[in-house]
Parts: sequence; structure tokens; C-alpha cells
Amino acid sequence: MKKRYGIHSLRFKLIAIYVVVQAMLLTGSIANRVIIVNDSLTKQIEVRIDGLKPLLNAALAPLVVQRDYAALQNILNEAVYVQGLKYIQIIDIHSKDMSWAGKIPDSFSEDQDVDEAQQDHIYDQEQPLTMANQLVGRVRFGISTHAIEQANIKALKQGAIFSLMIIVITVILLIIASGFLTRHLRSLAQGAQKIAEGDLDVIIISDAKDEVGDTARAFNTMVTSLKTAREEMRILNEQLEQRVIERTEQLVMVNRELEAFSYSVSHDLRAPLRGIDGFSQALLEDYDNTLDDSGKAMLNRVRAASQRMAQLINDLLNLSRVTRHEMRIEPVDLSLLAHSIAHDLQHAHPERQAVFSIMEGLSTHGDPRLLRIALENLFNNAWKFTSKYTHADIQLGMYHDSGEAIFFVRDNGAGFDMTYAGKLFSPFQRLHTATEFEGTGIGLATVQRIIHRHGGRIWVQAAIGQGASFYFTLPYMQYNPIGQ
Repeated sequence: MKKRYGIHSLRFKLIAIYVVVQAMLLTGSIANRVIIVNDSLTKQIEVRIDGLKPLLNAALAPLVVQRDYAALQNILNEAVYVQGLKYIQIIDIHSKDMSWAGKIPDSFSEDQDVDEAQQDHIYDQEQPLTMANQLVGRVRFGISTHAIEQANIKALKQGAIFSLMIIVITVILLIIASGFLTRHLRSLAQGAQKIAEGDLDVIIISDAKDEVGDTARAFNTMVTSLKTAREEMRILNEQLEQRVIERTEQLVMVNRELEAFSYSVSHDLRAPLRGIDGFSQALLEDYDNTLDDSGKAMLNRVRAASQRMAQLINDLLNLSRVTRHEMRIEPVDLSLLAHSIAHDLQHAHPERQAVFSIMEGLSTHGDPRLLRIALENLFNNAWKFTSKYTHADIQLGMYHDSGEAIFFVRDNGAGFDMTYAGKLFSPFQRLHTATEFEGTGIGLATVQRIIHRHGGRIWVQAAIGQGASFYFTLPYMQYNPIGQ
């Protein structure tokens, strides 16, 4: 659909700017012409007056000296019939007698300044009358400036008509020229819109040898480059999709091999370990009287090592299952899970004096089985490192930071040096010796993988002898107890 810009269009702005500038220039030109015409006609009057001065003096001065006022009046009466002469007045400077003829304006007075008389549309002049180089009187006459005014008006009208014709003709030419320009601009805009919509089969046709043509050709070059780039991108995507398929097939094969390896570890490796442990136990029981204390100690160490290796294998298998487990996302009540885990720990170790502080109403979206494994590892970790403290305090809570829900499990146990915190979530990395606290170093690595699979992150803050706080992020939902 063709978009109409109205007064906001480029064409309208160009025409408006031209009309304003042209009107200003033509107005100045017309005013200058009127001034020239006015000055020219005024100059002509002055030249005529200069030519009449000696004639007036020769005809009037003798009659003034003779005081022949009747003859003067006859001359004046005849003079007023001269075209353009409005009035004429003769003054005898000696007797102050005066003769005049013609229609003197009502505003006229003998004391009126000559410049003031011009306001009555009359060119007022006063000339001396002399005889034998002696001043005998004065002659004052007024010539109508109507002809000058009519000439000025005519010049103004002609200038206005001529200017209007120039403006109209130029506006028409400008409309035609701007139409050529805006037509190409609209073509470019429509082409850009089609490109934005994904259509690259756009060609701007222009044979112009100016900037507009260069712009159209540059646009066509850009479209061609985009088509080439899109084709290259399509080919690259096809190659990438093929590579993804190949890598996926390779990954499937690796996973199958890993599953086969896990099965082998689960059965083939654990069976010999059970044999070592079983035979060691049989030796201790059947040859109790034969073996000395040193032999018994060695067999007990063999049993402990085999049991520890079996535990490592179990933990590795659990870590592998956590990574490959298909997630089932649903609402999860973390507070309820935490209470269940705390109850199991207290039931298994009734001799421990521990306080569990669990914030109620902590809920999220996630896989219930994986989140239970994560909380079990975090609570077991806190339970283990508070085992040497008389009053253990283990907390589960949550707070918001910048709109993000941050959960935490905190204890008042042994803690650790934060210098080595970067190793904490790697498999088999331990910050305490096995003689201090038992464990395989797999639990926190398992927690990290579970949190990452839920799109969250985990970190820790701790100090030696002041406990540890594990923080992790999960999608938070407003508490709504399951079943309500």
C-alpha cells in the first residue's frame, strides 16, 4: 500500500523551501524595480522644472515688479491647465501681495514645509523670481505625483504577475523533478521493506547518470551481496546440520559405549571387589587363631580399601546416571524434601544433637528425583562436616537478589580455606583428608551437574572453623503446597 506523507513528504518540503526563498528574492526585486521607476519619474519632473525655471522667471518677474496683478492672474489661470500642475502661487516680497491659481489642498499653508507637502501626493516646489539680479518675489507651485504613483502601481502589478508566473512555472518543474527523485526514493524504501520481509528478489531499475542512479545501483549491488551471503549461509547451515547429525550419531555411540562401560564397571569390577572383601573376611574368621595381629590388620586394610573402591565405583555410576537421566519437570516442594532428608539423617544417627532450620514454602520447577539427590548431597555434606561439633546447625533458606531466587544450605561446621574453593566441585577433589572426614569427593560434583541441568548456578562461601554456605539458583515459584 502506498504511504502518503502529506506535509511531511520530501517533495512538499522542497517546494515549500523554494517558494519561500523565491518569494523573498522576487519581493526584493519588485521593490527595487518600484524604487527605480519612482526615482526615474521624479528625476524627469525635476529636469522639466529646471527647464521651466528661466521661462517662469522671464515671464513673471517683470509683471511682479510692475505689480500688474491682472496680467499675472491671467498667466496663472492659463498655467493651471498644464498637465500635472495642481496650483501656482506668486508672492511679491515687497508688498506681500499674492496671486494664485489652481486647487490648493486644504492642508496647504504658506508656512508648510516643502517635505510636508509631499504627503498630499503633490510635488511642491518654490523658486525665487529675480530681475537685474535682485529678488523681487517667489513662485510656488505643486505638481501632482499621481502619474508617479500610477507608474509605481503598474510596476508593482507587473512585477507581482511576473513573479507569480515564475513561481508557478518553477513549482511545476520542481514537482516534476522532485517526482523523479521521490519515485526512486520510494522504490528504495519499498525495496528495503521487501528485504526486511525476506524477499531478496528486488531490483531497482534506474538509467540515471546522477547520484540517484548511483544510489539505485549501489542498492542493487547490496541486494546481490545479500543474496550471495544468504546462499552461502544456507549451504553452511546444511553443512552444519549434517555435522550435527554426524556428531549426534558419534555422541550416541559414545553414550552407548559409556553405558556398556558403566555396566561392566557395575558388574565386572564390583564382583572381584566383593570377592576380595569376602575372602578377606573369611580369612579373618577361619584363621583367627592362626593370624597374628599384624596379619589381621593387613586383612582389615584390604577389606577397607576394597569397600572404598566399591563406594567410588557406586558414586561414579550415580554421577553418570545424573548426567544421562531424562528430566521430568514439575512443581517441587523443596521444604518438604528437606524435612524428609533431615528426618532420615536424625533417624540414622540418633546420637547426634543437630538442629535443622528449614524455611517453609520453598518451591521450584524441576525434576523431583534429581533435586532430592542434590539436597541429599548438600545435607550429607553439612551433616559430615558438623560431626565434630556438639551443637550442629544446618539451614535451608532462600532470598531474592535482583529479581533472582537464590537458595542456600548453610552449616556451622569445619569450613575450609576459600583459596581452594575452585576445586570443590570437581570429581575426587577433597579439601580435607580421609582421616579427618570420610568421603569420595563425588557428592558436590553431582550437585553442580544437577543445578546446571536445571539452568542454575552454584557457588560457596566458607571460612575455616566457621562453617560453609552453598548458594544455588533455581526457577522460583510462589509457594502452593502440593495437593491444594
